[in-house]
Amino acid sequence: MLTLEAAVRVFWESLGVPWLSFISFGVSALATAHIVLRKRDVRAAIGWTGFVWFVPFIGTLAYIVLGINRIRREAVRLRRIWAQTEAGRHCDATRKQWETLFGAAVPSGTLYPKLVPLAKLIRSVSHMRMTSGNDVRLLVTGTAASEAMLAGIEAATKTIGLETYIFHSGPLGQRFIGALSRATQRGVQVRVLVDGFGSLYGFSRIQYHLRKAGVPCARFGRRSLRAIPYLNLRLHRKLLLIDGELAFTGGMNINEALTDDRPGKRIEDLHFEVRGPAVEQMSHLFAEDWSFATRETLGGAAWFRPGVPQGDVFIQSIPDGPDEDLDTMRWALLGAVAGAEHAVRLQSPYFLPDPDLQAALCVAAMRGVRVQILVPAANNVPLVRWASFPTLGTLASHGCEIRETQGTFDHSKLAVVDDAWSLIGSSNLDPRSLRLNFELNLGCINTALASECTELFERKWTNALALSAESIAETPRPQRLRNGVARLLTPYL
Repeated sequence: MLTLEAAVRVFWESLGVPWLSFISFGVSALATAHIVLRKRDVRAAIGWTGFVWFVPFIGTLAYIVLGINRIRREAVRLRRIWAQTEAGRHCDATRKQWETLFGAAVPSGTLYPKLVPLAKLIRSVSHMRMTSGNDVRLLVTGTAASEAMLAGIEAATKTIGLETYIFHSGPLGQRFIGALSRATQRGVQVRVLVDGFGSLYGFSRIQYHLRKAGVPCARFGRRSLRAIPYLNLRLHRKLLLIDGELAFTGGMNINEALTDDRPGKRIEDLHFEVRGPAVEQMSHLFAEDWSFATRETLGGAAWFRPGVPQGDVFIQSIPDGPDEDLDTMRWALLGAVAGAEHAVRLQSPYFLPDPDLQAALCVAAMRGVRVQILVPAANNVPLVRWASFPTLGTLASHGCEIRETQGTFDHSKLAVVDDAWSLIGSSNLDPRSLRLNFELNLGCINTALASECTELFERKWTNALALSAESIAETPRPQRLRNGVARLLTPYL
């Protein structure tokens, strides 16, 4: 009786080794040609090419499944459809108007003109003009943020747009579902968009609960075998829009772990309440995301309302993603660090900057800029923390100051440059956020806001534990080996 092993051997022998080698060579050559033509990152191109050639067939299959950015082609196709709709034409006309009026919105004064080159850089890469007359309020705790957002939902009269990465159906999630359901019942247009991968956290079945409550919702990304090539591409934006006039954005998901009533499992985070003309920019971004996921276009004055000045903060929206907005966040960060004159303060829960950003931070420190980097000692993804240590050691040896927050995991994302420019939003400083995720950040120019952000940063900095180049170098050899191996996985974290 012919065994399976013998049958396989007979099959390959029937093909003949030369034929098998020829097929392997041809498949690898075709994959390499695609890599060379499509991959913009040289390191990624070299890595995939080596994998394709040294692991025949399997390497090519892995590249086909995980290495090709199909989402960008799909985004271009959908945006062409979007541009032909009424809402798309309105959005396109508005973006052109933003670019035309950019010069009128550049702040003036003794300090702000120094930031004009950075504002122009961000406009060049994001096509978003700077808006004036905005008001920004910090929401430092999960309880403060959730209560403010729930109050906004209860007060809505026209539209509610909500997109988030994680939406748990626990006690806090049920409060949001109830508020959204009541808004729907009183005639408010409600749209909820949740990431397909993020919705798996906690096995919450959030779409089931939302639909059961009569709340229109959709999932960004598919969860099927056909979706395997898209698993690395996720909607990481956190955005709540109320009546086209009020917005909430930042790093917080809808997760009861953020609230104060779970001290044992609580995490820290940072969110922001925004009013003013910048809300219209964010409304268009939400409409594009909703159209991408559902093919439905949102239009009309209820969704897109010209903002009424509410304060004195200048804001530029910085959308980032693996489609037309690829690398916008990376360019903005590089521009901010390169132009810094006095101080750069960075906080990120996942700190794995690419070589260019590492070099920019080192150069800034060596030319006299004080560079402070704040990361958490307790991390919900230990592998990321391990992988960050070699990078932190390099930065510390070139003059950057590094500290680790103690106790509760701190998920906050924040950057402040020269006590005038603040970066708030959803992006982490890791390859996933800067290359694969759809993110939303706001570049804000205002000394009072920067001072408030700096005060919060310094409060955490004071209670954090310092990491020096010497202490990192003195890490026991087994841990350094573990960290070095983890660092090899940086492009995939």
